[in-house]
Amino acid sequence: MCPSIQLFLSLSPYNLHYTLPQVFSLIPPSGLLPHPSLRSSPSLLPHAFALALPHAFALTPSATLTKQGDQGLSPILQVCTDPRFGRMEENFSEDPLLVSHYGVAALRGLQGHDGLGGADSYLGSPATRVASQAKHFAMYGAGLKDGYTPMGGGPSLRTTFELYLRPWRDYGMAGGRGVMAAHNMIDWVPCPANKRMLTDTLRNRFGFRNGYIGSDNTNVEGLVRG
Repeated sequence: MCPSIQLFLSLSPYNLHYTLPQVFSLIPPSGLLPHPSLRSSPSLLPHAFALALPHAFALTPSATLTKQGDQGLSPILQVCTDPRFGRMEENFSEDPLLVSHYGVAALRGLQGHDGLGGADSYLGSPATRVASQAKHFAMYGAGLKDGYTPMGGGPSLRTTFELYLRPWRDYGMAGGRGVMAAHNMIDWVPCPANKRMLTDTLRNRFGFRNGYIGSDNTNVEGLVRG
């Protein structure tokens, strides 16, 4: 573990038994690593139609991440269908089938084939693997009033499940351990507080029962402040 994280842990409230343990995260496989690396953005990977690419791109950072933290904020499972969305480059595709397959491949690279038993099991190779926290659930980049903007409304329920939620179903079934809730609203309910999406759909319908769910940056603070 790097010295800066060791120092932080020594000062952590967790060591005084006040709160939950901290989680240190980095973002693979887009190249955001302690030692800079040149990698293709996720939006370019599907052009090769090779599932070995996202697996390899996640496999290499996972070994590095174990020395810096204990989870990777990946894969990115949003299906971006609005070209006005400002984060298209981090998205695998606008095709939910491609996003599903590439997302599961990246998941296997991060957690290892022996670490896909879900949140109730241990990582098979903790010295070289990290837990995956996929993002952004759900419908981030979906288009007007359901993408980046904090509005409600948007696509029908059928379109929501068949297009935007399919990668999340496959991620949960494949043994993913973590999910990050998105900034946006769905049907006028903010994603970090959306019981229909987080509990009824993600946990109960998609099998993500004991995985952990976190909010995106400042979202819980925003809910508290109204």
